[in-house]
Amino acid sequence: MSARRWFDVHSFTGVFTGIMLLIICWGGTVATLSFEFDWLMTPEMRVQPFEGEIDWDAVGRSVLEEFPGAKVQMFLVPPYQRSAIEVVLARNDRPRTRVFVDPSNAEVLGVGSMANVQRFFRSFHRRLFFPNPIGIIFVSLFAISLAVSITSALLFYKRWWSKFLRFKPGKKNAWVTELHKTGGLWVLVFAILIAVTGIWYGLEATGVPHSLFAKQQVSEQAITEQTSVLTVNELTAIAQQARPDLEIRQIFPPGSFFGDARLRVAGKGDDWFLRDWVNSVTVSDTGVLIKQQSGADLTSFEYWENMADPLHFGNFAGITSKIIWFLFGLMLSGLCLSGLYLHAKRLFRQGGFSGRAYWRGTASALVCTILVVLISVFPGIDEIVGYLGDSDPTVAGIPMAPGVRRFIIGWILLTLAVIILCFTWIWRAGTGGRRPETPPRVL
Repeated sequence: MSARRWFDVHSFTGVFTGIMLLIICWGGTVATLSFEFDWLMTPEMRVQPFEGEIDWDAVGRSVLEEFPGAKVQMFLVPPYQRSAIEVVLARNDRPRTRVFVDPSNAEVLGVGSMANVQRFFRSFHRRLFFPNPIGIIFVSLFAISLAVSITSALLFYKRWWSKFLRFKPGKKNAWVTELHKTGGLWVLVFAILIAVTGIWYGLEATGVPHSLFAKQQVSEQAITEQTSVLTVNELTAIAQQARPDLEIRQIFPPGSFFGDARLRVAGKGDDWFLRDWVNSVTVSDTGVLIKQQSGADLTSFEYWENMADPLHFGNFAGITSKIIWFLFGLMLSGLCLSGLYLHAKRLFRQGGFSGRAYWRGTASALVCTILVVLISVFPGIDEIVGYLGDSDPTVAGIPMAPGVRRFIIGWILLTLAVIILCFTWIWRAGTGGRRPETPPRVL
């Protein structure tokens, strides 16, 4: 096709999916640093710097003294020196609870629900709070739109590979146009990565790739020993000795997800670009090694399957990669916003909705986007209430940390303001436009 046709394709995808893509990218951008935002908004998560060995048995005792009858499902190792240990508890029929513990002395600092910044933005970005797998597949459609936008832009923007350092607004001060072009080149690799992994999430949600390529799971070794039961500290030491290279980030004690008679540790191995739970060691509660797993044990399909999350959210190299992904996410969101602004300008020049109308479906696209956002509010509220559960007299004031609540409300209000701004741009352009004397220049 001609450059003009590819430009039309680029504009078409931007018009019909631009605002929704902006919202999804903007939510995903915050999700990359969601743990850090939780740390800032929740005082109980902050402690004095600590670098020593953690007494996991003392941590477990302290937590169970506060919550008799509860079961420890998981210990989350502090990712930073100033972070508290997070202990996830199961308490009968009540929602799971997070308990924050000081790693230096095993003192319980506070409690919190699972409804935090991290959970809110992961669920919103991944599926807009809609049920699985429908929500994931729906969001994945916008990754396809992003891929189409990238491809069409590269096909109509002549010699784009030579213009990474170009910024020439020209005599008419068209700085937004130049910013859109140059910013698009700078974020190109990142955008391709997000598009590919986003499309993969949709395919993965259908279950088809896994049924075709995943190998059958090998059953773990049965436990027949009848010797004395070891402590969590001793079992963790045995697991660490089996995998000295493993940076343990999660500990699942006996009685958790993996059975009453086994402990599992998981974390980061030599494979940076893999989910934490891929590199793991499982031992029986008597200290017998049951299973080891590393990236080397995975097939090519399984390696990619477990690499998508770190690449999509940028958490493979700690805070450094997270900040880089956050900044690129802001740039990608800004491209969506600047593209909508440029479309509004073209719509105005070409006569608005009543004239030639750059794309007659602009108003419909806006209305559909707003309806989708409004509809997602109801499953979102239902999900948050599910995390909070009923009021519990033994855990006063844990429904949601005040700072977390303010952060989420502030983000929602800011996002609504941006949606209204986009709507205003396009509506004013569509209703107050006029025909130009000469046709607009494409590039």
